[in-house]
Amino acid sequence: MGMKGFKGFEKDFSCGGKQCEENTTYEEYGEGCCYKGVMHFYEDPWEVLNHYDLVDGNGNLSEFAEVEALGQVWNDGEKRATNKIHVGAKLGLKGFLKACIDFTLEKTNGTNLSGNYAQIGSSGYSAQIGSSGDYAKIGSSGYYAEIGSSGYSAQIGSSGD
Repeated sequence: MGMKGFKGFEKDFSCGGKQCEENTTYEEYGEGCCYKGVMHFYEDPWEVLNHYDLVDGNGNLSEFAEVEALGQVWNDGEKRATNKIHVGAKLGLKGFLKACIDFTLEKTNGTNLSGNYAQIGSSGYSAQIGSSGDYAKIGSSGYYAEIGSSGYSAQIGSSGD
C-alpha cells in the first residue's frame, strides 16, 4: 500500500497541462520533487490550497481528489512527488473540506496537548509559528505563561548550542 494524500486540479480535472481522470493510475518517468515527469501531491489537504484556490479568478471551483502514491516518493518538506500515482474519485468542495477537517482532527486528537487549556496560535497576515533544527523547541509553561511577538517584522529567536 502506498502513501495516501491529496491533489488539486483545474476545473477540467487537469494538472500542469495533463488531463486526468478519476480512479485512474498514472506512471511518469521523472525523478525528484520539483522536476518534470513526476506527479505532485500533499499529505496535508490544507497544503493543496497553497497551489490551488478553492475558487479561481473566474469563479470556477477547483477540483480535488484523494490520491495514492504507488511508486517512489520524493519530499521537499511540503509537497510530495511520485513517479506512479493513483487518482481516486473527485471529492467535490464538500468532500475536500471534510478531508481537511478530518485531517486536522486526526492530527490534533489531544495526544500532543499538555496542561489545562494548552493552546498554540498563529493569526494575521503571514503569521507563522515554527521550530526547526536539532532539538528545536518552543515552550510556554506555568500560570498565565505566554510567548508573544507583535508588530511589523517582530521576531522571537533563540539560537546556540
